[in-house]
Amino acid sequence: MIWFLRILFVFLTVLGISAITKSNSEIVRSTTTSAKYEPAVKLLLQTYIPRLIRLPLPQEDIAVKYLGEDLHLIVEDSIPNEKISWRLEGFHNYLYLREEYKFQTVENNVQIEAKAELLPKPGFFSRFMLLFFGDSLLSDLLDKSLTALPKP
Repeated sequence: MIWFLRILFVFLTVLGISAITKSNSEIVRSTTTSAKYEPAVKLLLQTYIPRLIRLPLPQEDIAVKYLGEDLHLIVEDSIPNEKISWRLEGFHNYLYLREEYKFQTVENNVQIEAKAELLPKPGFFSRFMLLFFGDSLLSDLLDKSLTALPKP
């Protein structure tokens, strides 16, 4: 019986140290598309804003509903034909989800490099959620966003 308690203690110690040391989750993906800057950004933002009419301006705050939560999408930076980045705030267990897309013209196509970062709120439970679900959430998010773009 004592060996079971020792193994359980080691397992919980390693799990606790892993959860405490994981400070954020970050994933980078890239793809090539035939869509130019403005149509591509509209397709990327339609994940959060289904009826997007115009591109949001930098520092614009938009109320959105995503994954069943009421969030705020804040456009951090927008350089036409080069890059756009935005931040989603208001998650229950995370401070923010930040996405950045860089555009490079290659021949007749556009190369898009996407980077997503998820930062947990202070506290053990939020870090524990990030440890188990952070990478899969970001991977699923970027895969859905980038597959919505037309292929060359």
